[in-house]
Parts: sequence; structure tokens; C-alpha cells
Amino acid sequence: MASRNVPGDEWVELVPSTMEDDYSVIVEDAPIYLYPGDKPAQPVAGLPLRAGAIQSGQLDRFTALWARSQTDVDASVRVVPNIRIDGSNERAVTVSTSVQTDTYDRGGEFDTGGSDSYPVEIDPAETVQHVLLSIVEGEVDVEIETTDGDVVTIPVDGKATIDSYSAESVTITDASGSAARVAGGWAGE
Repeated sequence: MASRNVPGDEWVELVPSTMEDDYSVIVEDAPIYLYPGDKPAQPVAGLPLRAGAIQSGQLDRFTALWARSQTDVDASVRVVPNIRIDGSNERAVTVSTSVQTDTYDRGGEFDTGGSDSYPVEIDPAETVQHVLLSIVEGEVDVEIETTDGDVVTIPVDGKATIDSYSAESVTITDASGSAARVAGGWAGE
């Protein structure tokens, strides 16, 4: 099968709901989210798969399989219908997959174009699980203090989602000194 382009700004139907069979998805060059069922309404949902991963399963009729790049970089995937792949060997295997999206009961928003200014401090009583930067008009540094006390600084110069850390606090600083607008939100529990 030819490679399919999977952008980061929309969900792409990889396997149509009219097919009822085994399938395998081979992620070629950038990480993706994979989601069975109806087209998701949220940008971050489903099973995260790294580049080079192979996901096999079986779909019931009227269930589609959707994909979206985890980053702003488009991903390439190959879908192999009617076969399940175990590693690099093509043979029948039994694979069960269930996907549950994360839901968090706490959250907030920030916008340096509004009432917030640098540094943007996210330090709630809750644990921050997810940070979305929906507007980034210049380079910013996102400093994450994890619940274990580690500090990680991630430079960001475009829209981004950070959801790999359980954070005690998050600080967004103006890396370039240009006071560029940054806006987004956080979610946690």
C-alpha cells in the first residue's frame, strides 16, 4: 500500500467504516494518534504511536479508524488491510486494543495578549497533565517542574501540546525578549 499523509491539523480516516477486517498501521516518520470509532472532536485523543511503530487490530463493520499527527509535522503511514503484523513478520496474531481518552477535572487558560504577562506561571494545587499552546507568535521557553522535582525546559516556537509530564508547575518565559503573544490552556487533576 502507498503511504498516506497524516497532518497535525485534522483527523484523517485511515480505514473506512465500510471495511470489516484485520488491519495494520505502520507509522513511518513522525508520531501519530490513532482512534477507532467516530471522528474525534478533540485534537489530542486516542492511542499515541511513535515513528516506526506498528499497530494491528480488527475493526467491526461501521467502525472507522482515524489518525492525526502528534506534532505540526505531517506524518506518513501505511495501512495494510486484511493482515495483522507482529513486528516485521506478517502473520496472523491476536491483538486487542482499547482506547480511552484522558479527561481532567481542573484547568485554566492564559493569554499574554490579554491580562497575563511574562513569565506565565501555571502553579495550581492540582497536578498539570496537559498544556496546550494554541498561539505562539515567537519563541518561548516552557519550563516544567515534574511531580518528582525534575525541571525540564522545552523551547517552543509554534503551536504545541505538551502532555508527557505530570507537572507540579509550568512557567512560560519570553526566550527571545520580543514579548510575543502566547496563549493556551492547561488541564490537570
